[in-house]
Amino acid sequence: MARDLVDLCSRLDREKFSPRVIVLRGPAVLDGELGALGVPLMYAECLGPAYSLRGVAALLKIAKSLRADRVRVVHGSHYQSSLFAAVAARLAGARSITNRIDLGFCVKGAPMRWLVNLTNLLSDAIVANCETVRHAVLRRERWAGQKLTVIYNACDVARAKGTANADRTELGLPSDRPIILTVANLHPHKRQDWLLAAAPKVLSQFPKALFVFVGKDMGYLNHLRQLVTSLGIERSVIFTGVRTDVPSFLSLATVGTLTSETEACSNTLLEYFAAGLPVVATDVGGNGEIVLDGESGFLVPAGQSGPLAERLIELLGDPARARRMGKAGQVYVEAKFSLDHAVAQYEKLFASLACLVE
Repeated sequence: MARDLVDLCSRLDREKFSPRVIVLRGPAVLDGELGALGVPLMYAECLGPAYSLRGVAALLKIAKSLRADRVRVVHGSHYQSSLFAAVAARLAGARSITNRIDLGFCVKGAPMRWLVNLTNLLSDAIVANCETVRHAVLRRERWAGQKLTVIYNACDVARAKGTANADRTELGLPSDRPIILTVANLHPHKRQDWLLAAAPKVLSQFPKALFVFVGKDMGYLNHLRQLVTSLGIERSVIFTGVRTDVPSFLSLATVGTLTSETEACSNTLLEYFAAGLPVVATDVGGNGEIVLDGESGFLVPAGQSGPLAERLIELLGDPARARRMGKAGQVYVEAKFSLDHAVAQYEKLFASLACLVE
């Protein structure tokens, strides 16, 4: 979401909108980019849950800042920030937009469900990042109804294309091996273990294939390393950790993969296609809204390593087809998921709510 926020701030019409960002807990990775854009940044120093004394103190601090700056519309990016946005906006006499960016796997237990529904009651608009999420919100939440709209995640195609002259040596990658790339934080929900389980079958056909995982460890790396060792594929797997040069990896990859057990509107898939990569992804959540099965890539059943391996083997064995599929995905992303289109939708929403503020 941080990248989405920076992209939105960079494209907003500054003659109509003056963005400012409040970070619940900071500093954050992309704060420097926001500063370079001239976007004011405030740290709320929220050191506890919203219902704790520290959370309430942070909430009041935010509301005071909103009122002092005469902010008219407040936009929360995820569950906790959406709660703070909705309550603080009410206290400051502003309007609020809250986001739904996943299928609710982190909403567990009655207290969290109650807080999410409270957020819906207080907010003026709710944005889901794909149709799958919209339907999930309507099923599991209250007081969403007519407030709910869909604005798809978007991709900066020019940035995702990266550089055609990326240096494999500088990135620590061998020069002559086809790369099967996964860009995702190492988290149980991302199920990188399903891809690793498919790796031996792929390597039996393409021994030089290299599985590269780019992303932050969320407590899952040790498990994945143990699995790599047990499968005996240590020489065919690289974990890079967090990288700020992801477009370089995209430009060198042969296939992009995403084997999550739950997804909404995946930025990773959008970036794969923007870079012209064919994709193999699990048929879960909103992936089917992005991947045109058989045209721009393949959707495979979640948790089944056999079909996953077979599709990877197909793409590695037919480079011409892989290129055609990647191009089809690129055309689709440019047409439906452009950054300019998403920003225009947000500008329209911001303007409509700002007009309601007295």
